[in-house]
Amino acid sequence: MEQEGDNMDIAGDGILPQQHGPAGDGEETDPTQYYENRLKMLDSLRSAGVEPYPHKFDIAISIADYVAKYNSLGAGEHLLTVTESLAGRVMSKRVSSSKLFFYDLYGDGVKVQVMAGASYSEVAETEFYKCHSVVKRGDIVGIIGYPGRSSRGELSIFARNLILLSPCLHMLPNQRTGRCTAVAGKTTRAKADADCWVPGIGRNTEAYVLKDQETRYRQRYLDLMVNHQVRHIFRTRSRVISFIRRFLDERNFLEVETPMMNLIPGGASAKPFVTHHNELNMDLYMRIAPELHLKQLVVGGLDRVYEIGKQFRNEGFDLTHSPEFTGCEFYMAYADYNDLMELTETILSGMVMELTGSTKIKYHANGADNPPIEIDFTPPYRRIDMMQALKSIAGLDIPSDLSSDEANKYLATTCEKYGIRCSPPQTTARLLDKVSFMSPGHQPLLELLVKTWLV
Repeated sequence: MEQEGDNMDIAGDGILPQQHGPAGDGEETDPTQYYENRLKMLDSLRSAGVEPYPHKFDIAISIADYVAKYNSLGAGEHLLTVTESLAGRVMSKRVSSSKLFFYDLYGDGVKVQVMAGASYSEVAETEFYKCHSVVKRGDIVGIIGYPGRSSRGELSIFARNLILLSPCLHMLPNQRTGRCTAVAGKTTRAKADADCWVPGIGRNTEAYVLKDQETRYRQRYLDLMVNHQVRHIFRTRSRVISFIRRFLDERNFLEVETPMMNLIPGGASAKPFVTHHNELNMDLYMRIAPELHLKQLVVGGLDRVYEIGKQFRNEGFDLTHSPEFTGCEFYMAYADYNDLMELTETILSGMVMELTGSTKIKYHANGADNPPIEIDFTPPYRRIDMMQALKSIAGLDIPSDLSSDEANKYLATTCEKYGIRCSPPQTTARLLDKVSFMSPGHQPLLELLVKTWLV
């Protein structure tokens, strides 16, 4: 008799009540006791001649490909002559009886239901319950079985055999029931978990199983394991970098790698991290920017170069600043800042379009608890002259000769007046950089080897 994974218990001899969530996984115990019980389980398996961490399991198909391949099956349809083998992590276990178990198996963010019944299992009926009783949430298992849909239409793999591949020794955070819902309304509960979030719309962090942000960031493996939306953020970041690299490659830019450690820090105004080279017995500085090395390559005849890599700045951090971050810098000969502005428009609008299918995105600038704002990346972008904006918008009358002492004193007084902190040395370039938060754009004074633009 086939029964859906969310049905009630079955009446009959030897039948157990169906258990959902933690109760169905024996997780009502203390986490420490749970861990000790799992260690004892490993010992008992080894004593019985079963290796709990087998060397090899042959996978014939991924869960994502399995779902795509057999999604057209109708309710109650079974392919008894087809055998598939797949593997994944158990994120939910439901017990209908001693002869019928249900699992939600996840692989790369995609879920498939496993129906394990004694009637079609290759495991002896006397060993069936014992085989499945050791499986807990978080375990990685291999499944060999045939594809089909349950009577209620749930795509499943009907397990002829289940092999424990990697037991999870620690208790996972409790799973929520139901599927996540994207706050922008583009994704509904009827869609698969893997489709709950796409770039360009807000994320519903309330749907996360693990909510504590510090725990999530310190234990990314756990975050990825239980918060299925998070993997799409990783994928999106990878797609962003791939797009930038492809965009520049198509325009004949050459990707290079420049030194991460330098004798003299340069390329930006920032405090570097210091490391020590034991063999040479000298201090080196982690790079704060690859700018100088890239410009040297342009001088040497490489007209278009770029680098995507890590940069390090030993300064404060917040939501938009990190001591270690990935940056992209590119340089092109025979071009000016107008060419670079057009190139920037093209790369940003094209990237957003490729990732989201639109040039408009919604962004929670003030946190997920506040309404998102819409950002339109459709070119052309508004051009703002920095010095004119500081004068017209901020009411500043900065002396035209920025190399003069008068300009330095004026900017220092302005920073003090508006409570803008500028750590020593208070050079004119550093002061202007601090004041310029009032308006986008950079002055030649702030850049090395930049042309002066005469107007």
